[in-house]
Amino acid sequence: MFTEMLTDLIAKTVTVRSINNDEFIGKLISIDKENIVIQNPRSVLINGPDVILGPFLLTAKANIVPMQLNNILCVVETLADAEKDYLESILEEEDAEASIQED
Repeated sequence: MFTEMLTDLIAKTVTVRSINNDEFIGKLISIDKENIVIQNPRSVLINGPDVILGPFLLTAKANIVPMQLNNILCVVETLADAEKDYLESILEEEDAEASIQED
């Protein structure tokens, strides 16, 4: 039932809340009975009074990340302002990588 509810969110920017209270944002690209797959996930973090987006992994690139449904509390569509910040962070990262490759 949970996976059926998520079908409408495929290809959208979603916010994922884990059972450990971690929050992530990314593009939902697929769902099966045991996993969801998120593209370009970011961690949602608190920095003083601000909510910021940080890297999902610190020591590796995380383009496509499967997440087990038994570790997820909820998956919901991301608010428009947060989605805008997320998409800007993806573009900034792509621009930085292109700049490094040009050098």
